[in-house]
Amino acid sequence: MPPLTPKDRERKLTRRTASNRVQMVDALMNARKHIEERLLRAATNKRFATVRRVREGIYKDIQAEYVALNGDLDKWSRSSILDTSEEWHKIAADDLRLTDGDKDVISFTQFSKKHTDDYFARISPFKAAENVAINAHLGGMANTDIRALQTAFTESFREAHLAGMTAPERWNLMQSKILKYAEDPETWQFIDRAGRKWKRGNYFNMVNRTLSARVSTDAYNDTLIEEGRDLVQIIGGIAPNSHKACIAWMGRVVSLTGNDTRFPALQSYIDDGGFHPNCIHSTAYVSPNFAPTKKLIEEQQGQPKPKVASSRSKPVIKMKNADTPA
Repeated sequence: MPPLTPKDRERKLTRRTASNRVQMVDALMNARKHIEERLLRAATNKRFATVRRVREGIYKDIQAEYVALNGDLDKWSRSSILDTSEEWHKIAADDLRLTDGDKDVISFTQFSKKHTDDYFARISPFKAAENVAINAHLGGMANTDIRALQTAFTESFREAHLAGMTAPERWNLMQSKILKYAEDPETWQFIDRAGRKWKRGNYFNMVNRTLSARVSTDAYNDTLIEEGRDLVQIIGGIAPNSHKACIAWMGRVVSLTGNDTRFPALQSYIDDGGFHPNCIHSTAYVSPNFAPTKKLIEEQQGQPKPKVASSRSKPVIKMKNADTPA
């Protein structure tokens, strides 16, 4: 069986990302259902308009739902990391089995889950530093829902006063405002009730793509390192709006550990901006025992690392499979 081409790898990553997204959508849709129930409870509770304690209780309930969503997304992250790392471990194993010089010495027979916690600590959006951003985003969504209820409350009283409405008419007005928001929350327009619509630029979409890409690359590289293999090639193609690092390093052989001084270290590519959010690039094992890659090693050994010009401006993502940093 021939090795996977860069396009094959890209398609596998696209399918894995889509599969991980399904689980994320389930968590989001379940949270939306619960939050809508809280909003509807406010719309049907007449004491919401007259008792401040009732309003504050509903606000706290909405915040609690977003805290629960954070926990559900944390579980999604762990599950996605495990599934993705297992798949790319197998791809690395298959690559090693392609050449006689490698398949006779590979030691692994089953996927090991020992790296899952490490990937979660390094890559998961729910590790300490990144979780601050997740919490801030979810907190902003919660505040938007709460402000919508507060706005419905204050606007209804103001409009009722100007129009000379009765108390029942004022309540009906406020109820209609809350119900309208519950049916179409502004913060949830990135996805419909069936999970079909998903705007590419949405925050959660970016989180999913970045996690899938980083875990797949790290799992592949870690498998090679564990088997004593150190050389890989940067692959993935060039798009019209590719990052400068991706253009400069495309096709280059690098050392995973940095121990092979004949080649630049993979970390140098990362330091230049490689493997950024939305990056379509990955790595592929190059073997000294396989004629095509042996020639590649001989041609590139001793070459200095590419020079990447710095850019202060942020490129704009235009393509479906963009390779531009978010």
